[in-house]
Amino acid sequence: MPERDVLQQTSKHKDDSALLNLEVQIAEHKEHDRQESVLGQLLRALWGRPEQLTVESAQRYMDLAKKQAHRNSGRLRAAIADASSFLIEADRQSLTMSDEAAESAAGFIKSTALFIPGKSGFLLSGAAWGVDELRGGQSLDAAAAQMFLGAVKGSLLKASSLSLGKTSLSASWQGIGLGISSRFIDGALSPCSYTDVRTGKSDFLGGLASVWRTSVDREKIASDLFAGITGQAIAGGACRLAPGLIAKVSSLSGVMTGVSFGMSCGAAAEITNEQSSSGQLDVMRICQHAAVQGLQDGLSARLGRAFGLSETSLAGSVHASRARGSEASPSSIESAKEKFDFGAPEVFLPKDVAPAERRLQRARGQLMQAFGQVSDLKTIGGTAEWMTALEKRAAEQGVAARSLACGYREIATLLDTRQSPEQLKLNAVLCQQILKQAAYPYLINQGDYKTCQVAALEFRTYLRNPGQAMHLVAEVARTGNYRCADGDGSPIVIDRQSLLPLPLSEDPYKGEYRSYASQIFQLTAANVFWQRMNRTEDYKWVPRGAIRYEHWAAGPDLCYERLVDYSGSRPHKIDTSPCLSVQNLEEINAHITGRLEYFALGREQTEQSLRAILLERQRAGVLPLVMSVHSGNPPFQTAQAAAAGRKGAWHAIAITHFESGRDHVFVFNPWGWTRQRDGLSLKDLSRATYSPKV
Repeated sequence: MPERDVLQQTSKHKDDSALLNLEVQIAEHKEHDRQESVLGQLLRALWGRPEQLTVESAQRYMDLAKKQAHRNSGRLRAAIADASSFLIEADRQSLTMSDEAAESAAGFIKSTALFIPGKSGFLLSGAAWGVDELRGGQSLDAAAAQMFLGAVKGSLLKASSLSLGKTSLSASWQGIGLGISSRFIDGALSPCSYTDVRTGKSDFLGGLASVWRTSVDREKIASDLFAGITGQAIAGGACRLAPGLIAKVSSLSGVMTGVSFGMSCGAAAEITNEQSSSGQLDVMRICQHAAVQGLQDGLSARLGRAFGLSETSLAGSVHASRARGSEASPSSIESAKEKFDFGAPEVFLPKDVAPAERRLQRARGQLMQAFGQVSDLKTIGGTAEWMTALEKRAAEQGVAARSLACGYREIATLLDTRQSPEQLKLNAVLCQQILKQAAYPYLINQGDYKTCQVAALEFRTYLRNPGQAMHLVAEVARTGNYRCADGDGSPIVIDRQSLLPLPLSEDPYKGEYRSYASQIFQLTAANVFWQRMNRTEDYKWVPRGAIRYEHWAAGPDLCYERLVDYSGSRPHKIDTSPCLSVQNLEEINAHITGRLEYFALGREQTEQSLRAILLERQRAGVLPLVMSVHSGNPPFQTAQAAAAGRKGAWHAIAITHFESGRDHVFVFNPWGWTRQRDGLSLKDLSRATYSPKV
């Protein structure tokens, strides 16, 4: 056969082989598009799809390659092979990059929905997972079944997130638990997990066991442990170095849960890919994927929490009022709206009102509506008066309107009418006390308990950060737990006995008693310090959370509070006081407000040093200051105590104002607002900082 004919036959054979390979790739591309999720298709539509490879475009490229070969057989074969390989590889890379981008965007949407709190989180999680399970080209029945399974996956994962949030695990380990739950739920609700690939038969128990083994295999658990330890170290170090900065950026607790969740999922996905492809694990690549996924889900958590700020519990009150029917009198509510300022709805606010003020007015209106469901007009009138006084004082002091709005929303969660009538009545009293003390912090009292330090801190918090104080009391009353503003560590747990209202705490203002709201704040503040300690005063090591300050009822007529060490086989009572110094209050304040402030004054202050400190701190706007005085010194020693021969003890007060012209100091005394109401001289205050002379 002539050489020219041989070349033509070889060229035709190579052309056919190359086009066959290209046709296989084209078929794979079409099948890929058919199997792609609807959510992925929607996301691709936003940034454009990869160019579709067709037989015509491939043939044009092949013809161009042959023209460039100039009939040289060696160059012809190389050109055909190169052209075919180039087209196939380019199409595969384009699909891979597009898949990674779509998968990352879909994961971001699902994670954001997962971290949205409340009922909206359940609905959006189910919707996001359901849409992601839909595939193109499915029948209506198959699409409905797939969407239902996806919605169940999202809802179960959201329920798992809420369950983990109620545990004492730190934020990082909650994220790891969520990652393990995600792997198991995803595998358990995938129909292919229960089909034997070798025989094609269904095996439910065998498939479930295989899903569990895959979810908790050695490599993935090792990566989970590494991610959890890394997240815990990052959170702990950040909280110690910059508590104030953390509070300004976001709630670190939710973000760290998202970061550790993403690191767990990213590492597990890469481990699965490498085990199925080469069987060899690339540690650096696994760490890289874990870090990228962790950052993405941390951002998702922050975004989800931001969406959650606009959600309130008013829907619960509306639902309950509908269920109660005639029990809620519309006429009484309408008359209350006419008589008292409920706060204008957002649609009726002037357009020039700032967004923060809009949020405050909307939250005020929602809280007043919640009160209208459970209280009479007289109570509503007092509540409106306290809120007006609080907002006026907050505006004068420069307190952020957003902080007050968040506090109002927290209080409204206590007025859910689906509670028992007894609990609802108690919560209504608690809400009124919170608002009254926020409006008039001088009403705060330590009562007959040795909590003067945390009572002084409570006064300072209500005065400077009323939103944080309202949040603390409402969260503890609702859940029995408190998560600090700086997100440092596990939640503070308050036992049920300590949350029962003490005698006279529901109506404390007729005498100098401690209110129920102050009881919750003071017990929680003491536990914020002690439940984070891992050693006692005598430097004995104990696990964190083992030392607790609690209310103890030894009998019907014998009630007191005590500091207890639960690290041993039997509880050990340390003291009947919180055993706190005024310097410890700065650390507690940082955990509650997220800002590190220096407001504690030591003992033994001379008149000159005290004057200089007060002038400097008052100019800096740091007042109130908290300091220790001895109740064995006048004017803190009463005539009755002196006559009885009582020596007194160290006592904490707060300095609220200093008049330098006449060296006069105004103070807050946790014994009651009638004590030192007119203030005292700087000389007397200086003398009170020393131990009394025997």
